[in-house]
Amino acid sequence: MGGAPPPPPRRPRITSPVSGSVYALDPDIPIDRQRMAVIVSGDVAGYRLQLDKAVLGDADAGQQLLPRPGSHILTLVDPGGRMIDRVRFTVR
Repeated sequence: MGGAPPPPPRRPRITSPVSGSVYALDPDIPIDRQRMAVIVSGDVAGYRLQLDKAVLGDADAGQQLLPRPGSHILTLVDPGGRMIDRVRFTVR
């Protein structure tokens, strides 16, 4: 009588920022107060985040972005260096 099998593990993914989104900076707020939270779902222990190919830090550390105007790519990389998820967003 084992009951239901455990649910399959969810593939880790970036849930925020949302791919394809456009974010606007507010000129009335100091730029260092306009950070964007990065949210990832799933078990991301040992995973890293990269912003525009530069290492941002550990995926499970509650990273925040200090956005610059332009198009950006945020990538979730597993411990072996493979890309697991990627989102593209724009800051204006």
